[in-house]
Amino acid sequence: MKNNRLALVRVIFGLIVYISSIGGSQAANSLSLTAINSTVTAGSQATFELWMDFTGDSTLGGGVDVIFDNFINGNQLSFNSYTPEILGDTFLINEPFVNTNGKSLDGITFGDVNNGLEGPALLGTLVFDTLVDGNYTLSLIDSIDAGGFFSISGTPQSPAYTTANLTVTPSAVPLPAAAWLMLSGLIGMAYKSKAKQA
Repeated sequence: MKNNRLALVRVIFGLIVYISSIGGSQAANSLSLTAINSTVTAGSQATFELWMDFTGDSTLGGGVDVIFDNFINGNQLSFNSYTPEILGDTFLINEPFVNTNGKSLDGITFGDVNNGLEGPALLGTLVFDTLVDGNYTLSLIDSIDAGGFFSISGTPQSPAYTTANLTVTPSAVPLPAAAWLMLSGLIGMAYKSKAKQA
């Protein structure tokens, strides 16, 4: 099902490319990823919002991939979920997936092939599980699978992409049970010693 939807998105955007004239973008369009909390504790979740701004230059849509910088063997951040906002054509909203190399989230798509989408709007919310501490950068690129963006007139668009930074701090290390046992024993001994002296 996921592959069928992605294939449909590719066909639609392929047709747009085919019928469109060659040209550049007409306005300063942008897509940005914003960390809701830029600092979180390891073991908690990090939430990001994906925003578009196609003010003055309606977009038929397209797709983006999220690249995880500082990502080693897929064990620092783990993709949890993506909740899209319902904008334009619902059949163009695709469920993104983690690339086989484990370093990107691919195929976040949106659009409206009849009326286009214009202005600033929230596209969706991404949630990641943070596994270890460190500093991370999440970047956006044109989707390898779904392709780039096109205006309502069929002209290719080149939106500016804004990255998001995330700091994951170490989680508090609980005192081991043996230390608590020893500490309570010392307190008990001190109490008995004080009681004997009285």
